[in-house]
Amino acid sequence: MYIKYVQTMTVDEFKILLQESLKPFLDQMKSELKESSKEESNLVNIKVVMEKLQVTKPTIYNWINKGIIKPLKLGGKVLFDLPVILNSMKLYDHNLRRELKGF
Repeated sequence: MYIKYVQTMTVDEFKILLQESLKPFLDQMKSELKESSKEESNLVNIKVVMEKLQVTKPTIYNWINKGIIKPLKLGGKVLFDLPVILNSMKLYDHNLRRELKGF
């Protein structure tokens, strides 16, 4: 039944039907994308991490290799969750100070 209806439609009528049919789905997708971008707002590039921690790029890579901080790879980009990185650095600093007390 619907096939006959669609077959008798003009191209413009079919476009309108598609737009009206897909609008709720597209609106939901937009909403979900907005929410996920809010969640990912803590993700920063290496330059921001360098500025916040006042260290060089080799230092960041050294910490990555030692497992002190962990980057996230998203779509070919290397990003860092800034609150997680800052917390990791607090823990690293605390552990380092404890180790140095033994000397």
